[in-house]
Amino acid sequence: SSVTSNEFYHNTGAGFIGYFSAGGAAYGSAARFLNVTIPAGSIITLANLQVRRYVEQSLTVVNSRLRAQRHITPLTFSDYADFDARTWTNAYVNWDAVEAFTNWETWYTSPDFYLAIQEVIDLPDWASGNPIAILWDDFQQRSTQVANTYRSIYHYNDTPSRAPKLHIEYTAGGG
Repeated sequence: SSVTSNEFYHNTGAGFIGYFSAGGAAYGSAARFLNVTIPAGSIITLANLQVRRYVEQSLTVVNSRLRAQRHITPLTFSDYADFDARTWTNAYVNWDAVEAFTNWETWYTSPDFYLAIQEVIDLPDWASGNPIAILWDDFQQRSTQVANTYRSIYHYNDTPSRAPKLHIEYTAGGG
């Protein structure tokens, strides 16, 4: 699902991150990943988001942030009020100067945001197989404030084979 500072797009085919147009619309996109099989007590060593471009966008500079929902069983996003009421991890990583998304077949990979995933895994009652929700946004409006300075990515609802991938590496608790 894609969100702007004042809109929520549910069940759309694409996600948008960056600056859209005059009026200050800052874009972000959230995704919920099911069946994350990481045992409680594990140490996260690497986490990144892998995405494929939806529409070619190469205007610079897109600056963004990645974090996770601070909840052990995040639900499917339903509307803007639902999205806006969620609590996100204190840990995040900036994905700044996001490269131009020009190739349909390239998997573009975010910086490592393992601390955000660790914050979720460390919540009381975390259980292997729970979902994790990820937010990738520019709600701080740090991207160049020129129309169409954003990146667009496929979502599962449009083309499942091109949907974002959450890549996590970890050491199971105890070794």
